[in-house]
Amino acid sequence: MKEYYAKMNDFSRFGIVLLALSGFLFLGLLIPYEGKEASHAPYLIAANFTFIFTSAFFFQKAMKIKKQIDELNS
Repeated sequence: MKEYYAKMNDFSRFGIVLLALSGFLFLGLLIPYEGKEASHAPYLIAANFTFIFTSAFFFQKAMKIKKQIDELNS
């Protein structure tokens, strides 16, 4: 049972970290600074979407494990 709780917490934390990282990348796209090249924007956008989708995947896994825990407890 403890392993399930640990996995659920780990997946939730991974999701939160990836969402925060995607937020910082998105802010880096919006904030103008000297030396910023337009050619880097597609790579940052692709990385941003990758982090968001991976975060959603981890949150989905955490919810699946939470349902398993609830089924075991009832």
